[in-house]
Amino acid sequence: MIKEAIKKVTTGRHLSLEDAASVFDEILNSQATPAQVAAFLTALKIKGETIEEITAAAKMVRQRAKIIKVRDNFLGIELKEENENIFDTCGTGGSEIDKFNISTAVAFVVAASGVKVAKHGNRSFTSNCGSADVLSELGININAPVEKVKEAIKKIGIGFLYAPLYHQGLKAVAQVREEIGIKTIFNIIGPLSNPARANFQLIGVYRQELTETLAKVLANLGVVKAFVVFSKDLKDEVTITGKTKVTFLERKKTKTFYLSPRDFGLKKANLNSLLVKNKKEAALAIKDVLSAKPSAKFDVVLANASCAFVLLKKAKGFKEGVKLYRDIVESGL
Repeated sequence: MIKEAIKKVTTGRHLSLEDAASVFDEILNSQATPAQVAAFLTALKIKGETIEEITAAAKMVRQRAKIIKVRDNFLGIELKEENENIFDTCGTGGSEIDKFNISTAVAFVVAASGVKVAKHGNRSFTSNCGSADVLSELGININAPVEKVKEAIKKIGIGFLYAPLYHQGLKAVAQVREEIGIKTIFNIIGPLSNPARANFQLIGVYRQELTETLAKVLANLGVVKAFVVFSKDLKDEVTITGKTKVTFLERKKTKTFYLSPRDFGLKKANLNSLLVKNKKEAALAIKDVLSAKPSAKFDVVLANASCAFVLLKKAKGFKEGVKLYRDIVESGL
């Protein structure tokens, strides 16, 4: 199948959901050669990945994932009992900007509000510190066994799902991805493959056209609600340096709007104030943010956490979401 797919994609034609699923099934089962995989992934990137192709790839990855069941109802629906819903802040990465780990800080704040958080993540590939890197620096065991992570989510409201432990099937493409050295569809798949099947998500993407695309893919995968965001400076985070593009998914319907710092009642900041040099600085930044130390870093987490609270219906508006965050952090996590 992959030979036919390569011929089709190199001429600019799209794959159907069924054909794309067959190709990714071959790839993840190591039935395609490294040369074929490299050719296919490169051609697909040049053509541009469609909603159907991304959906198919995500489904194949999800089928092979080690599942962590942390709620009784495992379907992607909004549950009446608030504490049975699962939230994730995993983004695509790929910003190539050495910012601190904003979404990781947000995960702790959302968990402190009473929502179960299954934080999916990995080490960094394009910046100096990914979520796994900074959590290791903070002394958290990212290699904890599934049962321990499950227990943590149930008892304290948060656990870290280190991607390599849950997605063994991706080893089939690891070397090819490293050797070709470009972003491919697999850079997009991570946030779509949460092993706990999070039904609420705040996802950042590295290309602005992906906000609508991934929102529709998430709908295909059964996610109830999501904000998919892109900003010019920070890429895969809500920014306070300018405008953020947001595509909102709610029960298979999407709409796109833009947010600016004033929508949160926050001052505009410059990009340099949000950068760090290494994982030690990133860990210190998270500690300062969670202790409510005033700074631009604190404010950008305010904005991102506010989006999470609006999404989760804990706040009616973004300024109210900021106030809720301040109340939580200042009362002590």
